[in-house]
Parts: sequence; structure tokens; C-alpha cells
Amino acid sequence: MKIDPHKFQNYKNVYYKPVCAKCGLMALNNAITHWCMRNGCDYDEHPDYKKKLKELTGLNWEKKENG
Repeated sequence: MKIDPHKFQNYKNVYYKPVCAKCGLMALNNAITHWCMRNGCDYDEHPDYKKKLKELTGLNWEKKENG
């Protein structure tokens, strides 16, 4: 899997946090953002993305069926 690197830019209307011009990832200082930064702009297509999201944030992002 080839990594497409982020291209961070500073925008004054985004609280002075760098934002990737390609994918829109905001460079926050937390574990999931650091993982996404290491995996490039296609981080959400990584096979371990959902597992890492749950592991690092403690949230379950799976869609629930109505029932």
C-alpha cells in the first residue's frame, strides 16, 4: 500500500491548526490523529483503521441496524 503524504497548511479560520489540503485532516495532538498522519491521506482505507479508531478513541463507529 503506497502512502500518499499529507500536505498541511495553516488557515486562520481553523483556529491556527494545520489542515491537510488533500484530505482535510486537522493536525490535532492526539493518538488517532498521529496514527492517521503516519498512514497518509488514504488512512481511512487502511485495513486496521476501524480497529485503531476503536482502540485509540474508545468509541465504536460501526453502523447500528434499526431494530
